[in-house]
Amino acid sequence: MLIITCALSTSITTDHSNGSWRLDIHHIASKRTPQGVNDSTLASPWYKSVSSHAEISQVKESAQLKIDTVEDWNLLVVPLIDKLFAEPSNPIIVKFLSYISEQLADAADIVFHRILLRTRQLDEWKSHDSEIDNPVKLVHSLFDRLCPLLIIRLLPLRVFNNLNSSLMYGVLRDQGYFDINDPECVAGILLNRAFNNLEFDDVRKLAAELSGRIHPQVLLPIIALQLEDAANAREILKIKACLFALCTSFVFHGIQSLAVSSGIQIRGRDSIVHPAMREIRNTIETILLWPSLDGDEVSKAQHGCIDCLALMICTELQDPELFRDLTTKKSSLVRTPSWSWDAAMRNSVLSCVINQLTNDKIQVSSAKRGNEGCSYESSMPLSFRMCMANVLISACQKMPNSGKKPFARKVLPHLIQSVEMIMESEIRAAFVQVFFSAVYHLKSAVLPYASDLLKVSLKSLTDGSDKEKVAGAKLMASLMASEAAILESIARGLLDARTVLSSILSSSDTSPEVRQWAEISMVRKDQKVQRVTRRVHQVISLFSCLGSSMMSLQVMGRYFTDPPNVRGLPVSSPSVINLLVSSSG
Repeated sequence: MLIITCALSTSITTDHSNGSWRLDIHHIASKRTPQGVNDSTLASPWYKSVSSHAEISQVKESAQLKIDTVEDWNLLVVPLIDKLFAEPSNPIIVKFLSYISEQLADAADIVFHRILLRTRQLDEWKSHDSEIDNPVKLVHSLFDRLCPLLIIRLLPLRVFNNLNSSLMYGVLRDQGYFDINDPECVAGILLNRAFNNLEFDDVRKLAAELSGRIHPQVLLPIIALQLEDAANAREILKIKACLFALCTSFVFHGIQSLAVSSGIQIRGRDSIVHPAMREIRNTIETILLWPSLDGDEVSKAQHGCIDCLALMICTELQDPELFRDLTTKKSSLVRTPSWSWDAAMRNSVLSCVINQLTNDKIQVSSAKRGNEGCSYESSMPLSFRMCMANVLISACQKMPNSGKKPFARKVLPHLIQSVEMIMESEIRAAFVQVFFSAVYHLKSAVLPYASDLLKVSLKSLTDGSDKEKVAGAKLMASLMASEAAILESIARGLLDARTVLSSILSSSDTSPEVRQWAEISMVRKDQKVQRVTRRVHQVISLFSCLGSSMMSLQVMGRYFTDPPNVRGLPVSSPSVINLLVSSSG
């Protein structure tokens, strides 16, 4: 006889002698909503996060002890899910289900069947509900509509990989298309709720997030069509839902994707080279060309476009072989509606972004104007080029460690070479902002370019506009705060840096922001030099104790160069300064 009892107040008893099961689902008074807690409190994130901490700990302990003893989870899934449907605002049930997510995935068909059944019931009730303005009913309706999505959110990504599952994807047509209004499949429900402007905001956002878990072969063609339609109609909510789903897809299927068991492809590659990506990128560029004001809805959609392009870059850099394939041929900026594999493979997102930032002209296909095969040259709007700079800044912030070196290798030499040829001061300032973000986020990956970056910083501080000077001061401060190897590589330029910073601080024309960053740079530089100097004197004393009196002068004379070999001194570092700074904290 096996008995499981947890804080869900659900007890399941089975008699192995005859294989029969008895399920006894009941409530415990202490698990109900406490007295004095109204519906608005129940709906608040604070209540859901702190009201049942002790009970959730009890669930965790009980789950850890009992999960492994269950022999057939298929028999438990239905009552557990129904329990959550009966109490959709109970965080304990959700927490317990999260501990058995793998078991739920093994019984995915049963889970999906219950979700589809519940969704149909909710849609029927909503269509007949005449009291939708009742605040209490609104709260309960919100929880009811969130509940099926919360169950889907608990499931691991592998349940979305089965393209043959009719409960997940219905009947797929050619190239993965299916009816997003199909109420008989989970993917249809997710997309329908994500794109429905009349849906609760919380439901719509969660549905958009979960839509990102849909297999790219199915998701990307749908997003390509929906995003283009939304852009043509200027439906900002729908645009943001599409972008949210795309960003989630790249995070799940690109940046975090790894090669797994046979039969499942690396979904990052599936995403970035999918033919629909070409249309998606074209629509994103169209949205970025719209005029906008800071803080308005269009600018928010454009921020989503910027993050989406940045995550595309992170995804393509995750696969070295893919990135090599994307960059072996010259990237073409001619927009084309062709959904061919070759067209996708010839266009690295990173290469396009760099070219669109560094060039003031763009070659655009006129296919959309009815002249197939023709193209025209158009001036690149300043705001659009600024968006491309922000894409690179966002990519620096999001780039995983494995992509930092190839990203720096691709971006920094090109931009360093181009910055001197840029005529617009706003674009030069944007370049320097990219450099600042690269130094701050990419760390040691910028080492080969640190000396050139210092030169760019000095030039911006001496000859640039106020915006360039602010960006240059930030770049210098970031370089001064970098690790030992980078400090060593810029050591020969520290004297010039001090001269420039002193000049800025002594000038009465310096703007407050430039002065602030210059002071930060000066302090950081002095701190680094002081720590290095202290360590130099310590090493000199060590040399003296070892009887190498001549070595002291040689070290001071070759402060930032490779030292001669010292017999008997157990130092293998190729450079004295590298040893000193790394040991100075």
